[in-house]
Amino acid sequence: MSDTPARIGSVDWTALRHAYGTAEDVPAMLRDLRRPETAAEAADTLLTHVHHQGGGVYSSAPAVLPHVIAAAVDPAVAADVRGELLHLVRSLAHSGNTAQPRFVTSGWPAAWDLAVTDLLPLLDDPAAEHRTAVARCLAEARRRADEVIAALRAHWHVESAPRTRLQLIDAVGSLAAHAGEQRGASLDWLRAG
Repeated sequence: MSDTPARIGSVDWTALRHAYGTAEDVPAMLRDLRRPETAAEAADTLLTHVHHQGGGVYSSAPAVLPHVIAAAVDPAVAADVRGELLHLVRSLAHSGNTAQPRFVTSGWPAAWDLAVTDLLPLLDDPAAEHRTAVARCLAEARRRADEVIAALRAHWHVESAPRTRLQLIDAVGSLAAHAGEQRGASLDWLRAG
C-alpha cells in the first residue's frame, strides 16, 4: 500500500494509548511490519502493546487495526508474521466482545465492523493456515453474525483443508447465538454436520 506512510502519519498517535502509555511509538512498529528484517519483532511488540493481556481494548486499537489487516493481507509480509497479525486481530476482537464495556474504547465497535468487511475476502487466501486464522477472527463478528455465518457456510462447501473446515464450523457455532435470520438454519446445519 503506497499510501500507508501517509495514513500512519495522519493519526495523532500521542493522543492514543496502549498498555505502556501513549501510542507515539506505534507508527514505527507499523512501518516495521513492512520490513522483512523487523516484521516479526514489530508484530510481537504490537501484540504486547496494543492487546497486552486482554481485558480491554485500548484507544490505539481502532487506529492500528486497518494497518495490521493491510499487512496481514500483503503477500510480501512473511507468512508467520501474517499469522501473528491475524492472532492480534482475533485477540482484540475477542476482548472487544468480552471485556466490560468501560474497558473498551468507544471507537472499537465501528473499527471492528470495518475490519470484518476487510477480513471476509481473506477466506479465499491461498494459505490454509491464514484461512483458518481468518475464520477464528470472524467468529468474533457478533454484530454482523448473519452476514458472516452465510459467508462461512458458503466457504465450508468449497474448503479443502480439514483444519480450516473445522474452524469454519466452530466459527458458525460461535456466532449462531448472535444471529437473527441465520440462527435456525445454522443450528440445523451444525446438527446435521
